[in-house]
Amino acid sequence: MPLTQAWCAFDVTIAEELLRAALGHMQADGFLPARIHANGATSTDTFAWPVIAQSAAAVLQRGASTDFASFALPRLARYLGHALDRFEKDGHYVWRTPEEAFIPDTFDLDLATVDLAAFLLSDLDAFCDLCAAYEYNDPAVQTLQAQRDGLVAHLTDHLWDGDTGVFRDRYVNGKQIKRTTLSTYLPLLWKGLGSAYREQVFRHMREQSAKTGNAPADLWERWDADPVDPPAPAQQEAYVLYALYQTDDSGIQRQFQTALNNALQFAYNKHGMIPADLSGAVSDPSGSSVNGAALVVMVTHPPSASRAPADTSSQTIRWLDRYRVAVVGALMGALVIAITAVVLTYLFKATPTAVDMETLTGLAERHYADGRYEQAIAIYHELTDAMPGNVGLHFRLGNAYYRAGQLAQAEQHYQRALDSDRPHPRAMRNLAITLYDQGKYDEAASYFQMIIDRFGDHYPTLANQAQLALDIMQPRLSAGDP
Repeated sequence: MPLTQAWCAFDVTIAEELLRAALGHMQADGFLPARIHANGATSTDTFAWPVIAQSAAAVLQRGASTDFASFALPRLARYLGHALDRFEKDGHYVWRTPEEAFIPDTFDLDLATVDLAAFLLSDLDAFCDLCAAYEYNDPAVQTLQAQRDGLVAHLTDHLWDGDTGVFRDRYVNGKQIKRTTLSTYLPLLWKGLGSAYREQVFRHMREQSAKTGNAPADLWERWDADPVDPPAPAQQEAYVLYALYQTDDSGIQRQFQTALNNALQFAYNKHGMIPADLSGAVSDPSGSSVNGAALVVMVTHPPSASRAPADTSSQTIRWLDRYRVAVVGALMGALVIAITAVVLTYLFKATPTAVDMETLTGLAERHYADGRYEQAIAIYHELTDAMPGNVGLHFRLGNAYYRAGQLAQAEQHYQRALDSDRPHPRAMRNLAITLYDQGKYDEAASYFQMIIDRFGDHYPTLANQAQLALDIMQPRLSAGDP
């Protein structure tokens, strides 16, 4: 799911292809392998986490192919049916192997964990919502909906500790685990979680952060007897972040984003790589991790509301889209790492290379198109600092400042955009509008007149607009011709 979310931020077609590749390896009974190698080989030892319906919902929300729903829904029904059968034990739900557990460090075959219940419930609800939206009717859907009620009771009755107001892992026989881990916060994934539970989880998260300085790993409760700090795999942190994105508490979202951002910066500056673990350990010194890369993208590109299919300006991304079928295996992770390195370049204020300029511009344009003007401004500033003579970048930065309502700054960069032997009339028009909005009518009129005099033959539409503006402005101008 983190990898799918990361690609949704850049190009939903590649995220869709990842899901098609995964679902295409499903066995007849619904078993979905946890790992698919680049050569197509799979293993039946571990089962994929029940989060794929949520991933499919994200892809469909962002503009998947017209046939993707009909391809995915029957497969998701088989997958979820198999997941519920596999993990159910005496009315509870437990991981079957340490390799497939969300937190392998806490695995016990008799331990019902909060994370598994949250995954199953969230995926069931995502699947049921898709069925309703796409009018998918199948007897299996009713069966899954009936099992959902048992899962709700399992989470809210068996795994809720009313005394301390927190979800806790619990043995099938009823004994609780006293320690809280990242698993505690994953019920936030489930949109059906009641507000009273949600507020208690938020309260506990804030208390834990206050105790330990808000480092991501510190959300896993530390004990004095621990020989080393608890682990903080980027993959696990990505799920907690995604769970917070499902809530309406923007304050705690930003707090956790900032903590993760600081940890990623520290690790990248220290080791020169995107870490797989944020606790400070370097588990793989040979290179950056796919999960760390996906987390960087999730930190910098929170999921937004439904949008049209991506039309990215990056030639590199367009090339990847054209050849995505050929590289849909292990290379997909490498591609996310490559893109994320560009994001990190921006975050850590290093001078981007010429190759990175295009992708950074694409990121800024995406922010601008989505109305995130402050983020676009920050990236464009990095680019103009690296290429101060690029008048096109100053023009875009001026546009972002104008949309953000910062007219003085917009004026400054439109002026820089005109610092060329061949100034573009659109930059001149935007400068004139910005001057007008600041009450500088005479200056605005002089630029509108300049558009008419210098560009009237080649840009008649702009010249007509400029003349109309002058006619409207005439009563506000000083005595004399503009």
